[in-house]
Amino acid sequence: METTVVADKAGVAAAVFLIVLVTSVWVGFDARSRDWSDNSFADRPWKWLVGSLLLWIVVFPMYLVKRGQAASISAQPMPEQPPSQRVVPGWTAEQLAAAASPGSQSRSRSFRLEGGGSVPRWVWITLVGVVVLGFIWNTGALDHTLYHVGLQRHDCYQNGFGAVFCGDEATQYQNHLRDVGLTP
Repeated sequence: METTVVADKAGVAAAVFLIVLVTSVWVGFDARSRDWSDNSFADRPWKWLVGSLLLWIVVFPMYLVKRGQAASISAQPMPEQPPSQRVVPGWTAEQLAAAASPGSQSRSRSFRLEGGGSVPRWVWITLVGVVVLGFIWNTGALDHTLYHVGLQRHDCYQNGFGAVFCGDEATQYQNHLRDVGLTP
């Protein structure tokens, strides 16, 4: 009975698909924060998203070049402060006092963005989910589930009957075959 390594072609295809999907979603979100009205290629964020999904190899590099030329909708210059009130660059004495006082907004548990907004809750939930899933994947617990697409953590082998063995289980299976004389 012969064992074979599960092909990596599916894993490469899955990785490429995942990269295209993630970068295209990023393009969609990033394009919403820019003014595309004077762009002749794509004047709406949804056009950038669809273009990136359908023809990523052309549209994604083009987006990276064009995004620097498009004005950011949320970018507004900070008002200039009189030199006599500057304590820390960009901060007035009143702002520093408010930030240091108990019960101020700076004590909130939400991370504040440069524009004054906070990171949405779904971003934190997604980040925690990805980290937890990464730890689970690293243990090899998902090997049997992911071997079909080549994203398993450990080497997996499939025997002639279609059974799949991954990690330590694969090593034990190979040793068993060697012990009974089925492999050289």
